[in-house]
Amino acid sequence: MDKEQKKIYVTADYAKLCAAAIVVFGHCYLADAAGMAWFAGLVKAAVQMFFVFNGYFLYKNGTLHSQEKMKRYCRRFLFLLCGWILIYYLWNMLFTGHQQGWFYTYTIQTVQWVCGLNDGHLWYVQNLLAIAVLLYLLDKSSASVWEVVAAALLAGITGGLLFRALAGVLFGLRLADMEAGRGKEKAGNLTNVEQIAYTVLGTAGFAVMVIIYQCPNVMAESAWRDGAAGIGSIFAGMMFALAAIEADLLLQRHGVRLPDSGCVRKMSAIIYFIHLMIVPLSAAAVKYLLVNRGVVGREGMMWSLSVGLLTFAVSALAAIVMPALARFRWFAWLGKLY
Repeated sequence: MDKEQKKIYVTADYAKLCAAAIVVFGHCYLADAAGMAWFAGLVKAAVQMFFVFNGYFLYKNGTLHSQEKMKRYCRRFLFLLCGWILIYYLWNMLFTGHQQGWFYTYTIQTVQWVCGLNDGHLWYVQNLLAIAVLLYLLDKSSASVWEVVAAALLAGITGGLLFRALAGVLFGLRLADMEAGRGKEKAGNLTNVEQIAYTVLGTAGFAVMVIIYQCPNVMAESAWRDGAAGIGSIFAGMMFALAAIEADLLLQRHGVRLPDSGCVRKMSAIIYFIHLMIVPLSAAAVKYLLVNRGVVGREGMMWSLSVGLLTFAVSALAAIVMPALARFRWFAWLGKLY
């Protein structure tokens, strides 16, 4: 994106930074430690915002309309995923025992895990890569309302993370396509009816999600309960992302120029990906305190917040150091991470 576009989407950049912070604290078991079960749903909504923003900016920066850009986009996530696959493979190989046929066993398990797209804290990267490849092969750059709703419903019914990711990316594509005036309706972001519908669905979804997570007695533990909460978090995340994008477009229409937020955008992206490297350690530390040591109440919440802040601080430091190192030839590969 050019410098002008960077200024336009300031609200979206700060929204992504807030969403990254929510995800970091969510992975540090803040919902369990603080007794805020609804926070787990907010984490899902925050992740959904990232999918919407990815779809939106894939269209806006021309990536979907350029084979070369799309290849670079796919290579970036493939680079991240392959690095993590290697780390997990070596970890399993070295620390989980060498039973008979261990090389074949670990290789098959790793392939199944990657192709499953539904497990582990790297599911975000796996599904974004899968969707990017699908969009590239199908040459698809727009989505209808029914495709968005169908993907969200399938995510709730099947529990499939690929459908959850697909719903967000398709919604982002639709926002950008309608803004460009290439849909059937007139130019603009969305029609008034559609805006109202997504706002109502998002608000209702957020309410349902909070009630289900915070009041487990409202609905018995079942696939229906998880499905309803999942659909609620999907539409809530869509609503939050839509609000951020609409705010930026409103500022643009009124000629309001805010300071360039390019550094915030890079920081939110790096924080999101770098914290994945720290999550296994930080999550294990908090889980040990909550389960093994029996730390509960205010003390448990303070420990969770402390570990979360430390994780966020380390990730933020990496976000500052990485762009500086990427300027040197030997560390140019770091630029592929954000």
